[in-house]
Amino acid sequence: MFQMYGIKLEKAFLLSLIAGGISLSAMASWNGAGAPGGTAGTNINDTANWSDGNVSGDFRTVLSNATLRLTSDYTFPNGIDLTAKDTVIRHAVITGTNKLTLGSNYLPGYTNIYNRNLFLPSNVNCTVTLTKGLTLDVPTTQIFGGNSTLFVDAKVTGADGLTFNYTGGSQPYTALRNDANSFAESISGDGAHFTSRRSPTKTNPPPSALALH
Repeated sequence: MFQMYGIKLEKAFLLSLIAGGISLSAMASWNGAGAPGGTAGTNINDTANWSDGNVSGDFRTVLSNATLRLTSDYTFPNGIDLTAKDTVIRHAVITGTNKLTLGSNYLPGYTNIYNRNLFLPSNVNCTVTLTKGLTLDVPTTQIFGGNSTLFVDAKVTGADGLTFNYTGGSQPYTALRNDANSFAESISGDGAHFTSRRSPTKTNPPPSALALH
């Protein structure tokens, strides 16, 4: 009887997490550099730097300045989450010479009114930088949101494009700063301040400075 009661409680707890919008598959989080009490490791591909030994895109635990390194090609199927409380100011850098691919799934745990594949910090004084040498691959249209600044010095490639969205009061500032960008589709957005340097294609204008409001 006690065992059955315990099972019911466990099921109720799990159901309450799901009902609250928490994705059980996304509970693994970064536990390396920048995460309080973590390993101080910087290798994104090293499972020892993740809370349950599985690499995910949950970097919300990074609460201080950190430079993280991608050491082999990796696809983040559920996107990358870099959000933090409004009071947290930090600068995150992702570096390396490999390919970082954003998958087609939206970040779990958020309302589908504002879907996103990459979510930047809430504090406007925060920055996220993808350094030159990296390749950011966008096989499907990627939606970026947040309220801070994203510097993309990485080369952006892929069969689709980029959308910078106004997500519930957030207005990201994004700068694409690599002249070799070659992603195939358009740049769009309804709430981002945006500048771009990119190679022209038949569906896109030549490199220019754009401001999306």
